[in-house]
Amino acid sequence: MSMLLWVGEQKRPLTVDRKSDLVMDSVINYYGDEKPRLAYDPKKLFLDNGAFTANMQGLRLKAERVMQIQETLLPDKTIPLDFPFRAGMPTKQMKNRWQKTRANIIVWQDSTKLGKRLVPALHAWNKTSLENNVRWLQKHVDSDFLALGSLVSARFAEFGGFFGDRTPTRDLIDMLSLAIKCVQQNSDFRVHLMGFGSSPLMLHLSWVT
Repeated sequence: MSMLLWVGEQKRPLTVDRKSDLVMDSVINYYGDEKPRLAYDPKKLFLDNGAFTANMQGLRLKAERVMQIQETLLPDKTIPLDFPFRAGMPTKQMKNRWQKTRANIIVWQDSTKLGKRLVPALHAWNKTSLENNVRWLQKHVDSDFLALGSLVSARFAEFGGFFGDRTPTRDLIDMLSLAIKCVQQNSDFRVHLMGFGSSPLMLHLSWVT
């Protein structure tokens, strides 16, 4: 039986042999390596781009470096460098970050060897933008999956990820339900929930297959 191993944004897995496992790992774990390489052998690998952690820590990832690591490790699935939202951002800044995310999706799709391995990120600042952004992805992206990222709600300012009490709030569950329904109604994508799997209660939903 396959299990899902969430490496998280920490050092390498303790067990090298992961040939039976679906592994979630992150570019951030290899960002400082001169020659990035996996220290384990997974059945399948989903490589996060590390953008959420960088955003929370005020770090700036270089697109070329993220791309280099992704192409070197050549995971089964990976996310083009995106620009998540932070609590307190004005709508204008969120819109700008979505435009930058869109631009990177096109660059990754047209200029890398990652091809169908790409999972574009979806961010939205209200219901209208959620629908519009899903439709944009459906029109411009050749992928089986999309990744749900920043979904702004009335309590967005209270959300800091699942690295505290790790308990998903009702507000977040409602937003995720709305987003998944929107994706189902406006596209043929399957859904990966970015960061959601860091909650032990939801780990099995990290990679929806």
